[in-house]
Amino acid sequence: MHEEYFAKEYLYTTRKTKTFSSNNFYMILFITSGKCSYTYEQQTTFCTTEDIILINPNTTFCLEYSYSKVPLKFLQIGFTGALLDRLSDENTNLESCFHVVPYQCTCVHSSSEITMLIKNLSQKLLALPEEQDDFGHKLFEDSLLTMLIVLILRACIRTEFQTHTKVRPRLSLDDIFIFIKHHLHEEISLDRLEKEFYISKYHICREFKRQTGMTVHRYIVKSKLDLCKRLLEKGYPMIEIYKICGLGNYNHLFRAFKKEFGITPKEYVKQIQEQTSHISDDSNSI
Repeated sequence: MHEEYFAKEYLYTTRKTKTFSSNNFYMILFITSGKCSYTYEQQTTFCTTEDIILINPNTTFCLEYSYSKVPLKFLQIGFTGALLDRLSDENTNLESCFHVVPYQCTCVHSSSEITMLIKNLSQKLLALPEEQDDFGHKLFEDSLLTMLIVLILRACIRTEFQTHTKVRPRLSLDDIFIFIKHHLHEEISLDRLEKEFYISKYHICREFKRQTGMTVHRYIVKSKLDLCKRLLEKGYPMIEIYKICGLGNYNHLFRAFKKEFGITPKEYVKQIQEQTSHISDDSNSI
């Protein structure tokens, strides 16, 4: 680790929880791909690609990555106050700029243009240890660090400081519908949806009820019962259906089915058999 700064790159492809401590560094986590969440003082914030997490010195927080199809990749960069002071000039005090809005651990979303520049400069910073013998290495290093810090501060200045608990990510119900459809045989809880979509479960509940007129739980149960009907129509035995639908035990499924459709599963099967019999009789009479 360099005395004045450090730069690391992380790649998580499996579920991971890691505690970070900034010590005496102003620390930056720049999300280059994937989604994650971090918890600071019992408050959880959700982050996604192109988000920048800013951490003041002497701060500890926990970052969590729940497995998804997109791996989590991020850059960790730290600067000491001494470096910020050394790179400042008479018109710009870089360290004071980090305190324009009081925070210990916060998240901002940068523009795509600034994001691309930060990403490119960060990659060059990671490669610097292998280029120490190159001409003008120290001058190039200071220039690179100055540009990177200024771009990060510009992203912060142009973006209103916000946490994802105040400004929610856009919620697409279509994605939730698809997820529920593909996982009907499993238990689908609000906590699971929160981790899957990196959106507060309370926000999911409000938006789901506002846009559909029913609760998430009601929609999931109804979808599972519709699946139950389709399986009954295909001749599946009830002892298999309640396991496939993931609605707890047989008695739970029985009560939910009768409440939803007004008849028992056995009565529904009887209706299907009678309808099939009538169709068969009509065909034979022609």
